[in-house]
Amino acid sequence: MGVLPSFAGQTPNRAKFFIDNEKNVQYISNRIKSAVDKCIFDCNNLIIIGHFCPETAEALMQNLEYIRNHNIELVFADEILE
Repeated sequence: MGVLPSFAGQTPNRAKFFIDNEKNVQYISNRIKSAVDKCIFDCNNLIIIGHFCPETAEALMQNLEYIRNHNIELVFADEILE
């Protein structure tokens, strides 16, 4: 699952930001917030990457409102490859 700005209108290039290198909900939550903040300044050049695991799912659920309040859209990787 990746995170992309809903307003970008195009697939960003390959700058990557991994959110779940550690399987810890608090760590991932902090990375999500950092990624969202980074996206505010450089959304057209950023792909935020997370893996399908319980810790990432929990952190995403805890931060959905924060993500949505910044006009960020969650998408699956195959959606940006189309």
